[in-house]
Amino acid sequence: RSPDCFALPGQLHQISMFLKSIEDASGWKGDNLGAAAAVFVVLIAAGFPTMSFLDMVCSVHIRFWLGFTVPAIGTLIAPAAASWIFLCYPALSKRSRLTTVLGSVAAPTLVHLVLAYGVRHHAMMLAQDLLVPDCAVGPKMQLQNDWNDAQKILSACGESTVDVCDQYVQASLDHPTWSYLSELESTGICASFCTPMQTPLWAPGGPRAVACSEVVAAVFIMLQRTCSQSIGLCLLVLVMTASVQFAPPFYESWRVRNLRRS
Repeated sequence: RSPDCFALPGQLHQISMFLKSIEDASGWKGDNLGAAAAVFVVLIAAGFPTMSFLDMVCSVHIRFWLGFTVPAIGTLIAPAAASWIFLCYPALSKRSRLTTVLGSVAAPTLVHLVLAYGVRHHAMMLAQDLLVPDCAVGPKMQLQNDWNDAQKILSACGESTVDVCDQYVQASLDHPTWSYLSELESTGICASFCTPMQTPLWAPGGPRAVACSEVVAAVFIMLQRTCSQSIGLCLLVLVMTASVQFAPPFYESWRVRNLRRS
């Protein structure tokens, strides 16, 4: 009988024993060591989704189209769980510590899973709308109309960029999207929002072949891939967490049966 046939139960048992060592750590060098180990497990398990949501918080595109709340929740949920387990760990009984640590891993993972799925769906819908050639439908129309208003101001004042025109400051109060459009054109890649071959208004230079809606659509296509990776990792963590929680009894029964057969 090949020893590799039963490698997976043994590996899961080893993982379970490693996490159970968190319980025993307080008996070696005090509760702080066990709490620190628990925090380490929670943060490592949620590392990639947390960094992905932090990147969303820092992205002007995500904040403009999806808002700040969802990325902020995805960024803070794992540190909140880690802080909670660090504070509560010393007060827990040894029997409940492993289950509590696994729960602290599973809870933020479930939140990340739900948020990543929602963001991926929203990103897919936005990318489809932004790639539609027609400028008169979907979210493209308002931004293109606002860009046209800024173009009228630039044509009237004759400056190189619209933000130095006298009318710009007052008119910008009625056009909150201008700050986002200026961010897009400052990248040096695109101009206008859905009409290609336009001269940028917030940056000097000649006509640009790419409309900014194409740039934003590319951002959301990449966001879909990132969310898909986060979803896959979250599912893996949940499976591993459940395996570590429930594998030891199955492993013990399998080991006893194996010993009896031998």
